[in-house]
Amino acid sequence: MINLLLEEDKKILRREYHMRFASIVLALLSLACVLTCILLVPSYLFSSSKVTLAETRLATWNTINKDITALDTSGIITDTNTKLALLHTATQSNVSDLVLGQVLSLRISGVTFTQILYNNRADGVRVVEIHGTARSRAVLRVFKDTLDKSALFSSVAIPLSTFLERSNIPFTVSLVLK
Repeated sequence: MINLLLEEDKKILRREYHMRFASIVLALLSLACVLTCILLVPSYLFSSSKVTLAETRLATWNTINKDITALDTSGIITDTNTKLALLHTATQSNVSDLVLGQVLSLRISGVTFTQILYNNRADGVRVVEIHGTARSRAVLRVFKDTLDKSALFSSVAIPLSTFLERSNIPFTVSLVLK
């Protein structure tokens, strides 16, 4: 086959081919971008409606619970850190390790502790108070007898009114250290 086109015309045709090819690729890319934007509009509208709904619910919750939002959280954090520092220094002492270890080892099944307080009075008497719940009178009685047998405590006191209930008995035990 005979090539009738001049070399310059061939270059012009190649350039036009590349220009057409590039323009089609760019057109397809812009069409893809437009379709992507169109398809993202419903998701954007849904998300923005969810954000406004969440903001209105938060505003409603804040108006209902003004006492919670008015709390000084930095003051609470400072107070908690102070208490933790005191607890840290208390746990470093030999007495607290011994007392807490002994009390926790003497706990029997059916007795749960809610609070353990240690008080070193001005008169030199060291008192441990245990607050908790016992499953029944018998369990509480066995727990008191177990504490009485311990050589660490000089006296164990449970108020008689504690034994009035039959089950799920809230109790307070006062232990005086020797």
